[in-house]
Amino acid sequence: MVFGNTPQSFTASCTLPGFPSVTVTIPANTYSSFISQADANAKALAAATAQAESQLICCYSNDPLPDTPNFLSLSNDYTVSGSSQYGLLPFEEVAEEVVPYVSQLHNWTICPTCDFCNGPDDEGITQPDLYTQRWFVRESGGAFVYGKESLTEEPVPSDLFTGIDFSDIIFMSLSFDANARPCFAFQTTPGTILLRRYIAGTPTFTTFAGDTPRLWFNGVLQPDGAITDLCCFYVRSGSINVRMQRDAFGVEYVWLAPSPAAKKVTKIDAVSSYQYLYFQDVNDDYWLAKSEVYPIGPSDYSDALSSTVAPRGGAYDSVVTSGGSYSDTLTSTVAPSASAYDLVTVLAGTYTDDLTPSVAPGGGEYALVIVGGGSYSDTMTSTVSSGGGDYVLESTPGGTYSDSLNSTVSPSGGSYV
Repeated sequence: MVFGNTPQSFTASCTLPGFPSVTVTIPANTYSSFISQADANAKALAAATAQAESQLICCYSNDPLPDTPNFLSLSNDYTVSGSSQYGLLPFEEVAEEVVPYVSQLHNWTICPTCDFCNGPDDEGITQPDLYTQRWFVRESGGAFVYGKESLTEEPVPSDLFTGIDFSDIIFMSLSFDANARPCFAFQTTPGTILLRRYIAGTPTFTTFAGDTPRLWFNGVLQPDGAITDLCCFYVRSGSINVRMQRDAFGVEYVWLAPSPAAKKVTKIDAVSSYQYLYFQDVNDDYWLAKSEVYPIGPSDYSDALSSTVAPRGGAYDSVVTSGGSYSDTLTSTVAPSASAYDLVTVLAGTYTDDLTPSVAPGGGEYALVIVGGGSYSDTMTSTVSSGGGDYVLESTPGGTYSDSLNSTVSPSGGSYV
C-alpha cells in the first residue's frame, strides 16, 4: 500500500524583527511512503522546512547610510584612547545599542556579501573634492556586481578575482583609494582575508589572517591628501584590527579591544566629521565605535558663496581670498582697515553665473592690490574702492567672459604710484 502526504506547511522566521517570514506549502501527494501516512507527511514537512529556510533572508542588502543612530542615546557608553596612525584617528567612544530600532538594524545586519562606501564621482579619475558618491558591491545571479548606487552596475573586475569561484565568497567589501581605484576585501573561508587592488594598473593580491573585513578610505573625512589611506578593518582574536595601504597592508594594528570580545565588523561609514564602526560581540549584542573628530574638509557650493576678509590694524605680508568653482554666485570681499599690507588680492575661479569680488581698503599703506579675473559664463562685477592711503599698484585684470564684465577702480584721496 502506498501512502501520499497531506498538505504540509512550514513558516520560517528571523529571530530579529523587521524581516518578512517565508511560508512554504507542499501540496498533497507530492511525497509518498510504503511505511505509513505519517512517514509521507514527515517527508513533505521536511521539504517545506528546507525550502522556507533557504528562502529566508535575515539581513539587509540596501544602503544603511541614512540609519545612523543618535550616539548620545546609546547605552553602556565608555571612552577609549589610542594613538593615530598616519592620517587615521583612533576610536574615542564605544556604546551599545541594546534594542535597536528596526531601521537601525541595517547597520548591524547588512548582508555579509554586500557593502556600500563613499567613492569618487568616476572610477579611475582623481578629484580634489572629498568622495561623496555612494558605491555598492553585491551578489547578483551567481556573480558580483558593483557601481554607483542607483546609477551604474557592472561585473566586478575579473582580473582582481582570478582563481575565485564567486559561489565560495562568504564576505565582501569595497572601497576606493586616493587614485579612485577600486579595492575589494573578501573571504572564501573563515579565518583568511583576501585583499585585491590595483597598483599602477597591475592587479595586486594580499592575504592575511582575520574575519569580516570592511574597507574604508579615511580620505572621505581627512582633507589632507598626503596622509590619507585606504584601510581594512577586521576581527582577529576578539579585537578589531586594521591594516593600511601605506604599509601595503603588511602591518597589523590593534585598533580596539572591546569587552566582551568582538565577533564581526558589519559596517563602516563617515558621518559628520566622525568615523563610525558597527560591530557585534560574541554575544551578538550591537556596538558602535566613534572616532575622534576629523578636521572639517573643504566644501563645494552649488548655489552661492560669500567670502569675507576684514583684517584689523596690523602689518600683513599677504591677504588673499581664493575663489573655487561655483555654479551660481560668489561674493568675495577683502576690507582691510588702516594698516600696512604688502599684498591684498582676490583670486577668482570658474563661475557659471556671476561673481562679485571686491577690495575696499581703508587708509593705510599698500604695495599691491589685485582683483583677479577668472572664467565666467554670465557676468562679473569687479570693484576696488580705495580709501585714503598710499598705494604702489592697484590692478583688476580681466579674465574670460561669455556675457559681460564690469570692472571698476574708484580711488579716493591718497597717494598712488
